[in-house]
Amino acid sequence: MAHQDFLAILLQNLSTLTSHRFHDGLCENFLAKVDLTSKVCRACRRSCLSRLVYTWRLNLPQDEVDQHWPHRPNCHYGRNCRTQVSSLAHARRYNHCCEQTRFT
Repeated sequence: MAHQDFLAILLQNLSTLTSHRFHDGLCENFLAKVDLTSKVCRACRRSCLSRLVYTWRLNLPQDEVDQHWPHRPNCHYGRNCRTQVSSLAHARRYNHCCEQTRFT
């Protein structure tokens, strides 16, 4: 499944996953100057959205993570995993919100 399809599925269910507001992650690092009225090109928008979702997920309290996503083993390639983009089954089977531990 394509990366944008996975993000679409995630965003469809995002509001029901947690009580946190989706754009809470906007105050993080490089996204600090981006807000809901910012105009960005398509490529930058995709990058911002991907990083925002990743940052949002990393900052969730562990009890909420456990509640919404049953424990999944970390993928050895973590956030750098290429398979998570092409295989929704792999993306669901392993946690990718972690650093790469193999071949670093």
